[in-house]
Amino acid sequence: MTVTIDGKEYTTTVTDNAWSLEVPASAVEALAEGTQTIKADVSDEAGNPAPQASHDIEVDTEAPSIFITTPIAGDDIINAAESDDPLTISGTTTNVENGQTVTVTIDGKEYTTTVTDNAWSLEVPASAVEALAEGTQTIKADVSDEAGNPAPQASHDIEVDTEAPSIFITTPIAGDDIINAAESEIH
Repeated sequence: MTVTIDGKEYTTTVTDNAWSLEVPASAVEALAEGTQTIKADVSDEAGNPAPQASHDIEVDTEAPSIFITTPIAGDDIINAAESDDPLTISGTTTNVENGQTVTVTIDGKEYTTTVTDNAWSLEVPASAVEALAEGTQTIKADVSDEAGNPAPQASHDIEVDTEAPSIFITTPIAGDDIINAAESEIH
């Protein structure tokens, strides 16, 4: 029995009307991206050939990619006013089919959305934004293509700063907190 893959012929034997073939890893790695046709030819002991069997496979070894669109919240800082609102996180992908799931992680919580035309967007609920700890938060985004090839994880840091600054006057004005006539004329 002869099996042809990408123009290369491999031989194997038929036992009890069944066969299998192990293709060397180097030959599998050398397969071109896209559709490949596997063809199988066999003859009986009298030399009568069977109709050729063929089967198409899809070779997809190209890793996709994912990106987070920045800045987030306009300036990569979530302030007190913004912490009361939902937070939109969006991005793009390459080599990812429509409908693939994007998983975004922020502060240990996962949110999901799907890819449409190599773009994605999701909204983190206001309650989750309000619960974010002060300081640096890292947003991570993950996706895989239909073949299961994962994209390298995208990450982006934002700052959560919802505490208003404090200001104090610690010394008495004019030395005694009283402005007299002479002091009022100083420019």
